[in-house]
Amino acid sequence: MTHQDHFAVFASLFVLSGISGLVYQVVWARKLQIAFGVNLYAIAAVLAAYFLGMALGSWLGGKVSDRSRRPLIIYALLEIGIGVTALVVTPLIDQLDIVLQPFNEMLNSNFYLLQGARFILTLGVLIVPTTLLGATVPFMNRGVMASDSHIGKRMATLYAANTLGAVAGVLVSGFYLIERIGLMHTAQLAAALSVAVGLLAIRVNWRAGPVNVRSAAVPETGSVETRQASRIVLPVMGLSGALGLSLEVLWTRLLIQGIGSTAYVFSIVLALFLAGIAIGSYIVRSRVDHWKDLYSALALTQGLAALFTLAGVPILNRVMPAIVSSVMDALGYSVEQAFFQTWALWAAGALLPATIALGASLPIAARLITSSRHAVGKNMGRLYAINTYGGVVGSLCTGFVLLPMAGVYGSITLISALYLLVAAVLVYQSDAGLMRGRRLAIIPIALSLLVWFFLPPGLVRDRVTNYTTGDILAYEEDYYGSILVTEEGDGDKFKRLLVNGTSYSGTGDYAVRYMRLQGHLPVFMSQKAVKNVLVICLGVGLTAGAITTHPDTALTVVELSRTIVDLSVFFADVNEEVHLNPDVTLVTDDGRNYLVRNPGQRFDVITLEPPPPVLAGMANLYSLDFYELAKSRMTDEGVIVQWIPLHTQSNTDTRMLIATFFKAFPNSSLWWTESGEALILGKMRDTPLVPGHIQNLLSNKKVARSLGDIDIFTPAQLAAHFLVDQNGLERLVSGSAVMTDDLPVIEYRVPVFNDDYTPLLKEMIQLRPDSHSIAKLLGISPSEADAIDEAWLNLKNSWYEK
Repeated sequence: MTHQDHFAVFASLFVLSGISGLVYQVVWARKLQIAFGVNLYAIAAVLAAYFLGMALGSWLGGKVSDRSRRPLIIYALLEIGIGVTALVVTPLIDQLDIVLQPFNEMLNSNFYLLQGARFILTLGVLIVPTTLLGATVPFMNRGVMASDSHIGKRMATLYAANTLGAVAGVLVSGFYLIERIGLMHTAQLAAALSVAVGLLAIRVNWRAGPVNVRSAAVPETGSVETRQASRIVLPVMGLSGALGLSLEVLWTRLLIQGIGSTAYVFSIVLALFLAGIAIGSYIVRSRVDHWKDLYSALALTQGLAALFTLAGVPILNRVMPAIVSSVMDALGYSVEQAFFQTWALWAAGALLPATIALGASLPIAARLITSSRHAVGKNMGRLYAINTYGGVVGSLCTGFVLLPMAGVYGSITLISALYLLVAAVLVYQSDAGLMRGRRLAIIPIALSLLVWFFLPPGLVRDRVTNYTTGDILAYEEDYYGSILVTEEGDGDKFKRLLVNGTSYSGTGDYAVRYMRLQGHLPVFMSQKAVKNVLVICLGVGLTAGAITTHPDTALTVVELSRTIVDLSVFFADVNEEVHLNPDVTLVTDDGRNYLVRNPGQRFDVITLEPPPPVLAGMANLYSLDFYELAKSRMTDEGVIVQWIPLHTQSNTDTRMLIATFFKAFPNSSLWWTESGEALILGKMRDTPLVPGHIQNLLSNKKVARSLGDIDIFTPAQLAAHFLVDQNGLERLVSGSAVMTDDLPVIEYRVPVFNDDYTPLLKEMIQLRPDSHSIAKLLGISPSEADAIDEAWLNLKNSWYEK
């Protein structure tokens, strides 16, 4: 086998290594969200732990790889080690929350101590496989270098190959594997791939001789120049790594506006980001060994990154719509028919130019600090480590500091300015005798300043606010998202809460009805007096506000975003000023993780008002595992209510959502609250309400006023919303799948708007019991059956037969 064939084989293996590496990242991040919650602090701890392990491995591997006579055999053993440790680590992640339980009392009172404990646990679990992952980079690079003349080309090719594999890993896990075989089997498949790569590497390299190792007595050629370059290039690439991950966070924020923060969307953004890096690295591979002025070449990449970072928003808003429309017309599709594909093409046009420039920078930097194959491992290890460390810092600073303090526009401006600063430093270091390279590097710097001068600040805001037609009452940026409060409508005005361009809640008539019922129904359906209530997700506060109208009720509300809590003041006219109520405890946290960390609490009622279940992370509140957790935190006669939208997923998936709840709570009933909305209510005990129970609760003036606002004045009008009983639900979900934490299928569906839910709704209506049975179940006099029928017909005529 020739050296070239040998290199081609190992480059192909590095593609497969990239696939498995990103599959691990996707699976571990998703499982850690279940363990620690979907709040940004927990996600940041996961990200930091993963990349710190990678950086540590790259640095340690770089220190020893150049002294190894069989670096590719060690690379192979590293891959096998990754696969074996991944098999051990993946199931352990599910137990991390249990480790913290003995310390819950101490951790619950100290927010930063809790985040630190999560980070240490995550790092402790992931440190071995991630360190092994990072170490593969210097050993692979050292092992395939046969000559000093092609160092840059081979480093660039390997970087492109590994990143291309990462693109495939993101797509195959996010679009196929997790939805079909679940998280655990996906991780096992990736582990098998890692082991297979290691075994193949051993087979291919077994008969190859050892590589030449530079004698300690022989200095590295050009060592003085490379040491000088390292003092400049390594800090520059650390800063560039920070800016690159900051850019990924910001572009994700911009690109998810209006389409929703689904797993598919996040997968596409990450895949595009990595694809740009792979393309950039591949473009420079044939030239990097021949450029005389590498400083200017590196400056050019940073200047282009600044230019396309600034120009990305105008490209996204004003250039790409026309291009995408022309492309889709040529393919014979309308934007409406292929909305998701249209969005992906749109995102690619805005994101790829900057990321291609970033992808070209690392091979140039690596060649700049490496003049001999005998130092490839050390230099690539150091460079990769510091670039990765920078990425950790950049992503954390952007999420926790830049976005809350400066917003998207200010953050983009600052990042572009720092790219320009890096480019200017590199131009200054370039060879003054090679003016052509300097002039080329200065062009994007000058153009960036020009774009910066003419870029209107409102253009970024327009991107964020593009998906509302109402008047903007409030606009805030925080770690959770871009959050808007708007007022809409011509006559009867209503307010809406939007997060990242997606409507999360509002005060329209239909929203007020279902959210108030979501608060009142579980209290009405509880046989005993309700004392302790948990509301997961505040939204605009309608559900929580409805609960506060019931006397002697201690209410805990758990909401991910502190900004959403602060903005609840805009909805005070409909939410009973819940944010000012002294009997309400407002907690900023992930609702599921709050239950995990408070095993001693018991609630009479748990009610949820989450975003649509198809959004990323929301499957955590719709899985069988979550419902079993909620059941363990309920009193013996507790009641739980979950929102079931009919229009945000397919009819098959709606059945799955109902079947999952029904499996955990067999004593369930389905209630119809609006044409496309339903509530499913589960009880710990299957006992009918005592006669007069509902009427007694309606006699409370605050409760009567709250329900009167949605035209419910009598027990019969409340009972009219009853849709399917326990027996009917059993028939409705017969044969349906059940969603678990390991198989969160709804989160990995292509986003759809289901405007054809009528057949499913018709089936539900056909399963509705007669009004006499409903009256008996709800403790209403049989003489009220006719009144229930009348109220039912009014609802049906309004919502179904309109």
